[in-house]
Amino acid sequence: MEIDNFFVKSIDREIFCTLIKSEAPSSDCIIYFSPLFEERAWAQRVAFNFAKELASKSKFSVLMFDYYGHGESDGFSEEFTIASCLTDFEHILSYLKQIGYSTFMFWGIRTGSAIVQHIVNEGTSPAKMIHWAPVFDIYSYIETNLRGSVAGQYMLFKRTVAKREEILKDLLQYGKCEREGYVLNIIDSFRFGKDFFEETLNLNKYSNEESISTPTLIITVYKNKITLDNKSKNIVFPFINAEFLTHQPVVDREFWQIGIDYSQRVSSLYEITSNWLSKVTN
Repeated sequence: MEIDNFFVKSIDREIFCTLIKSEAPSSDCIIYFSPLFEERAWAQRVAFNFAKELASKSKFSVLMFDYYGHGESDGFSEEFTIASCLTDFEHILSYLKQIGYSTFMFWGIRTGSAIVQHIVNEGTSPAKMIHWAPVFDIYSYIETNLRGSVAGQYMLFKRTVAKREEILKDLLQYGKCEREGYVLNIIDSFRFGKDFFEETLNLNKYSNEESISTPTLIITVYKNKITLDNKSKNIVFPFINAEFLTHQPVVDREFWQIGIDYSQRVSSLYEITSNWLSKVTN
């Protein structure tokens, strides 16, 4: 198995990529879309280990890349936008085609799944899609996780200086929310910008369009069986044609969150995904 690290030039920036090459020569490549914010760091080891397992045991190579403003790529987190990600992705796709790959599958974890969904809705059709613990509604994700920013104000100011609604209002009006020298439009210490937040306001419009007829695996993860039984029955994915959808709820650790143990593998998700890929590609 060969692993190459390199930068792909995109407009005026460089995007860091890692290509884990399959030991079996093939034109198939899975492109990984990581979560945003700090969830990226905690999911990275799990994703990388699975990518290596796929490359060593199957015909699939895996391309992992850092979004603009994240990881080793250029830029600052508040400069990230979904539009810029789409541009960067197009350059990455072009590079992969130049070196011989022609069949592409998209694999998203958490908010990475929302980015996959946006790219597909913009007209790029992958051969297959895989989603682990997906978050398709980034707007609601931001609203929920801003609670951590509000709670953190007690550590800095010993009081609440800006509620969630005020943070978002200032962000849209001034480009950031700042109090006493501290920027508060942050999630997990990552700043997010006005343009990105405005994009999230419009993402849900795609769920009402014609459903996507691409073979898709969605694995939802629950803390325990009680939660699974109560929630998994009601979950729907209206933007994916039900005939092409495999939905597998599982009980496992929330590997994308900071925990006492640093997850390096999530065997249940590995096995489900490997089996599904074998079934739909043979």
